[in-house]
Amino acid sequence: MKTTPPFEQLTLDNVISRRRCLADGWQDWPGELTEEQRAGLLALFGQGCRQSTKKRLADCFADNCRRVKNCGIMRRVHLADGFDGVSYCAGQDYPSEVTFIRKILIASY
Repeated sequence: MKTTPPFEQLTLDNVISRRRCLADGWQDWPGELTEEQRAGLLALFGQGCRQSTKKRLADCFADNCRRVKNCGIMRRVHLADGFDGVSYCAGQDYPSEVTFIRKILIASY
């Protein structure tokens, strides 16, 4: 009988690094976001932003974050299927952390 790990979570870190840890270890992964995930990420990180910032974020997500510099905080952005599957697990200061991630995402776009 094949067993699956009790917890497999897809994060923005996986999308950026193109690597994913599965039951049999780390594997290369294409890192493609779905349209629903792109919309969810844009809603999460584009809320309250100017149109120009939202355009840069949309470009970043359309490019599957290929030019984004990866850092540990990206592991806190959880992705699942559908628009509602995008969430951020905040540390101590949600607004400043979302702003920090937004700045990292748009730095190369």
